Amino acid sequence: MTTAPSQLMVQLTSILLVGGLVLGVSQQEVRRAPSGEGWLRPVQNERGLYGYATRSGAVVIPHRFRRAYPFSEGLAEVQAIDGSELGGLIGFIDVRGRLVISHRFTSTEAFAGGRAIVGVTSGDGQHFGVIDRRGEWVAPPVFAHIESWNGGEARAHLNARMGYVNALGETVIAPRFDVARSFSEEGIAAVAVAGEWGYINLAGEFLVGPQYAEAADFQGGFGRVQCDDQTYGFVNTTGRLATSCTWSDRALVPFREGTAYGHQRTDKRLLPITPGRSPASFERRLAIQERSSGFSFAFAQGHENAPAHDTDVADRLFESILPCEDGRFVVADETHEGIVDERGNLIVPMRN
Repeated sequence: MTTAPSQLMVQLTSILLVGGLVLGVSQQEVRRAPSGEGWLRPVQNERGLYGYATRSGAVVIPHRFRRAYPFSEGLAEVQAIDGSELGGLIGFIDVRGRLVISHRFTSTEAFAGGRAIVGVTSGDGQHFGVIDRRGEWVAPPVFAHIESWNGGEARAHLNARMGYVNALGETVIAPRFDVARSFSEEGIAAVAVAGEWGYINLAGEFLVGPQYAEAADFQGGFGRVQCDDQTYGFVNTTGRLATSCTWSDRALVPFREGTAYGHQRTDKRLLPITPGRSPASFERRLAIQERSSGFSFAFAQGHENAPAHDTDVADRLFESILPCEDGRFVVADETHEGIVDERGNLIVPMRN
């Protein structure tokens, strides 16, 4: 978001202009001008004013701005100099240096998809809207804030409520949430209403109605929810609980590469959680426990899927235990290695 800086940047050396252009600008450089991106860059002279130069250093737009920003889609944000009637306000120029959208904004973002988020200030503070390349409003400045585009949607604040606008500046989800977070790769966003959290889809429909004390962003196909003051669980993309709400927050982390880790509320051992075909098989009950002279397996109790203590590796001590992505473990002692499945069975016997 572009705003008026309080201090000028480090001064650079200016280049003598002739008719607004610098001698020595090649025709090849001029032909590159349609968008300005990667060709024109802001430069500052010894008076602290900004203009634009080519990559070879030739100044093609004179130093006449208090601040200047990179080109995007053929337009660049420029701030009027102090002491003028428009001092500090921001407008947009084209690659020829012509002011195509007048200096009238107090805050701007670069154009993306033919639209730009801009702010204007009135008696009751700053308000934000969206303009097109002609500088006309496609979303009027009625929002307390509009965040940057994220996957085609931007969060917008209106009258202490939050909703979403799209890249065209159209309100696609009306501001009706107390808090709204950005959409994830799965097209799901966490929102809060009256202090309770849930999830919505891109149509603004509740995938999970407001019912949780907290809801984190989706990651790896799952969203972490706080069920009460002390316990957490995960919901999947259908909105259903994929784990029981029995996990403590001390080590509960989002899914990465198919695995998360957490503590059961009544069990201080760190247990891996892996997605399965159903909630019943979702929580792996086998955990690694470090002991004074090596490592052993620990087993969660009180669950119908918990492994029995008479498994192949119950109470057996290993020099190392390495978890694998498929749920199995490579175990080793001083001279032998083997493989254990997620229920504690030694499926590859110990051997050299």
